[in-house]
Amino acid sequence: MNVFARPKTSPRNSVHSLADPSEATLRLFGAFGSAAGVSVTEYTALTVAAVYRAAMLVSSSIGGLPLRTMREWGQTRAQVPSWLDNPAVAVGYRPFNWKQTSILHLLLGGDSFQRHLSNVAGGFAGLEPINPRCVEVYWDSTRPGGKRFEVSLLRGSSVVRETHDARTVTQVMGPTLDGLRGLSVVGLARTSIGGAIAGDRAAANTFRNGPMIGGLAVPQEDLDDGDAEKAQAILNDQMGGVENAGRVVVLERKFDLKPWTMTMRDAQFLQSRQFSIHEVARWFGVHPVFLMDPGAVSTWGTGVEILQRGLGRFTLPQYTDPFQEAMSDLLPHKSWAEFDFKALDRGSPQEEIELIIQQIDGALLTINQALALVNRPGIGPAGDVLRLHGEPLNPGVGEQVSPTSAIPATGATPTTAELRALLGVNA
Repeated sequence: MNVFARPKTSPRNSVHSLADPSEATLRLFGAFGSAAGVSVTEYTALTVAAVYRAAMLVSSSIGGLPLRTMREWGQTRAQVPSWLDNPAVAVGYRPFNWKQTSILHLLLGGDSFQRHLSNVAGGFAGLEPINPRCVEVYWDSTRPGGKRFEVSLLRGSSVVRETHDARTVTQVMGPTLDGLRGLSVVGLARTSIGGAIAGDRAAANTFRNGPMIGGLAVPQEDLDDGDAEKAQAILNDQMGGVENAGRVVVLERKFDLKPWTMTMRDAQFLQSRQFSIHEVARWFGVHPVFLMDPGAVSTWGTGVEILQRGLGRFTLPQYTDPFQEAMSDLLPHKSWAEFDFKALDRGSPQEEIELIIQQIDGALLTINQALALVNRPGIGPAGDVLRLHGEPLNPGVGEQVSPTSAIPATGATPTTAELRALLGVNA
């Protein structure tokens, strides 16, 4: 039997009782049983600090990247406006929230489902993210794309069930073994995450139910009725607090005072919780230093920049690449969606300026384009002509070497020293 073959029907076709405690029932409602005895869902998983930080790191890093629509014009490529500039404004999502939510669905649920939105004229207007738990996927050769999506949405106080296919719902699929659904990190890591959840609950229960007293006063002789309460009142009222510092307390009976201590090591399960941080870091592909792990090797300084670049090269592309491909399928011919990683790979300001100057001298950027990158005003038509080694590169008649080079230069172009001053760098 080929375990990687596509099933002819969805594995979710079977019926389960609400009283059935089996893992199949838990999976039916988006929960996964764990060896620790706790159910793991994306919501309970996010209660673990390391999982929340890792999920926010990946989703927010991608959410902060510009998602641009690029179009090919002959030998050049340029950014063009499209519905991707604000894809879910009709359902209340700002661009950052839409990207962050979509990546969280892909990260935690294995898939990002996007319901197509239409304008009043019936044209394509944007996308609405749908929680993967609300979508059932079936193979259906009669449908475009070969799949049928049964979507359950809460509309007001009632649940509405809709049937979709590739014409009305886009599936951004994560790593998969069967091509039907993507693999959920929460589902695969349920043992590790379940152990972390159980550890947090055990620590909380220890604080709630465990002894939190300051000490025990053990009498050395028999006490009469009421003597124990009287001694307890004296000890609490006259020995505790800063106002009783230095006071001499006289007791009518002999007591042995034994302090009661509970170490933080026993209360918080430090070793197991430290190990859970590294487990989560491996599952999500992020360095423990990004999860605020105090035991991680110090990488402050240039090491943080290297880790940041590694995040953008080895972890984020497994989510951005399938997302780009799915969004590109919804754009017109010769257009494609592209995440701009430039902000994530950005070096120090000095390095950025030097790189911009090299691109200007290498005829890759005009001066006005370079000034726009650092949010500075242009210098007029003279800045719209490409220059090479400090001299303007004047295009011939009918030869346009850049979208902004059609305007001829009027006046002298700045020297390299003057250009540094325009960019805000000391010569």
